[in-house]
Amino acid sequence: MNRRIFFLTGEWTALARFVRGEVPEPEGMPSVYLPWLRYKSRGYDVHVFMIGNFGKNGPIDFCGCKIHLVARPKFFEWRNKQDRFRCRFPADCCFLYRAATAVGKSGPPEIVYALQPWLSYAGWALAKKYRSTSVKRIYGTWLYHDWFSNHSRRRKFHCLAEFLAWKVPSDMMIISKDGTCGDKLADWLRIDSTKYRMWLNGIDKHWSANSAESDRFRREIGLDEDDFVLLCLSRLTPWKRHDRVIEAMPEILKSVPNAKLVLVGDGPTRRKLESIVNRLDLNSCVYFTGMVLRSKVYEVLSIADVFLQTNDLSCLGNTLLEALACGKAVVTWDVGGTKDVITDGVNGRLLPDAESSTIAKAVIELALDPQGRASLAQAARKFAEENLLSWDERLDKEVELVESLERTL
Repeated sequence: MNRRIFFLTGEWTALARFVRGEVPEPEGMPSVYLPWLRYKSRGYDVHVFMIGNFGKNGPIDFCGCKIHLVARPKFFEWRNKQDRFRCRFPADCCFLYRAATAVGKSGPPEIVYALQPWLSYAGWALAKKYRSTSVKRIYGTWLYHDWFSNHSRRRKFHCLAEFLAWKVPSDMMIISKDGTCGDKLADWLRIDSTKYRMWLNGIDKHWSANSAESDRFRREIGLDEDDFVLLCLSRLTPWKRHDRVIEAMPEILKSVPNAKLVLVGDGPTRRKLESIVNRLDLNSCVYFTGMVLRSKVYEVLSIADVFLQTNDLSCLGNTLLEALACGKAVVTWDVGGTKDVITDGVNGRLLPDAESSTIAKAVIELALDPQGRASLAQAARKFAEENLLSWDERLDKEVELVESLERTL
């Protein structure tokens, strides 16, 4: 039997339609599912235990990895929607632990991953039971911001459970370098510096901005050939602040009348954003496409003349790195480590703030300066090629680290 590895995870929005069989592949979050495939390619028997509002339990196959869907009882979904004490989190750990031990009867795992902090308890218990290597994976955190920048006692009380989860022992904690200060939090919590790594995500270096499919995608969403396309690519959630770009559009249109804003993604703020578009009478120049398959992201990026990222807290996410890899002129702002990959005027525009007027000014300057825009795009591609790891390189680095832990335990 191949060596086994267990991944414990909740339901990710970008994977939700895929695991329900509504789309043929994931719509995002490569940092979550690509490790499953990498371990599989290296000979592991991969089991993913995913808890969510599935309606029923059941395994599905994903490129040889077995995803065990663990249906959360409706009672706990109701409790969470009521925003009461989140009793669902310890319950989720119990449900996942039970599902994993059922599979573990046919063969114990050698490695156990907890893919969210609140699943650390279940990961630790399984690692103790099977004497496995335990890995905690952190994809970003609001804890540092909420504790040190937020003075609400109620908010701080809600942080306590996650603080405790960070302190649950593990052999290694891998934190995404996404600008949310995970390393500072680990140091503040006095987590041994040898017990965590802080790494950027990988990129697909084979992607090209000159996709033959870009014209097809333009036609599909109704863009004309001479439209100047501004692109935002991310989930539509409050902290991603797509409203900033929408509110910059009236000023942009005064100087760039052929400007079009394309918002790729979906989420809870879509209706609110649509109402802003209606209020500003921008329906003819703002497009909502919904989510797209992960394999189509490079096609989406290919249509952009300017890529924009104006989040709160941090802009250093997958899509920013992907825009660099595709050679796009990037406009973002100096928050949460963005300056680690963007140098203003060299490989992008790094704004001092994310006010709509500041965004509009930067976009207008780029629209009126094609040569400058092309220079930024070329430098962006060069930076990605020389400074960022491909996904294969990034994942091999992780697998080799985890396997080295096994040898020393």
